Amino acid sequence: MCDETIDPLPFMSFADSYFDDLIGDACFWPVRVRDVGEVFFLEWAESESDEWGYRAMADAALYDLQLETATRGRGHGPFVPSPVDDEGTPSPMPLPYVPHRTLDLWDACANHDRLILNPLLRARLSDLLWVRGHGNRAQHSREAVFAYLEIADLEPVDAAERLRGLLRAHELCCHNAHFALHDQVMSRIRSFVDEDPETAVAPGFEHVESLAHIRSHTAQHNAPAAA
Repeated sequence: MCDETIDPLPFMSFADSYFDDLIGDACFWPVRVRDVGEVFFLEWAESESDEWGYRAMADAALYDLQLETATRGRGHGPFVPSPVDDEGTPSPMPLPYVPHRTLDLWDACANHDRLILNPLLRARLSDLLWVRGHGNRAQHSREAVFAYLEIADLEPVDAAERLRGLLRAHELCCHNAHFALHDQVMSRIRSFVDEDPETAVAPGFEHVESLAHIRSHTAQHNAPAAA
């Protein structure tokens, strides 16, 4: 249960209103999930009430999603705390040590009857909750996959971030036996590789096994027939 003193709706509304600004104004492009975290952090830093919920929501968006197993932090799963940036945005605490009241707030936002319209935040909250095993894991994994698929079609979002989300969705489908969703995700990854082959070979994607297989299959498919 969420801490009864915390109403998730203000945080959800804040995320949605600012997401409209990010997507609607080209000066903010390419949009990343970290941008959402930075906005929440600034709101917390400037708040006279010292509302911890804004900081908790900021932390959710300030993890780095690591696709390669070798680069993942020990015990963190795929989410590694990002380093402090040049503007002073802090690093979140390691995911295994996030307190339960923060997890309860994330869960309340992710599972509220009023859906978070911001898919970057929706995917991140659901995925973090799945990794921590907090709440309904089957529901969290499905909601994360749906959100990652939605993000893939948002061109203002950074291309590498969209592809990273699709590959994470593939991983979640494999872990949770979401067979129908798996086919949908794989189809979208193949389309992405066809549409944006440069991103698919960018640094950070070289050793992702599922992507390497798709790149190889695409190259064979596109190779000219022998004379």
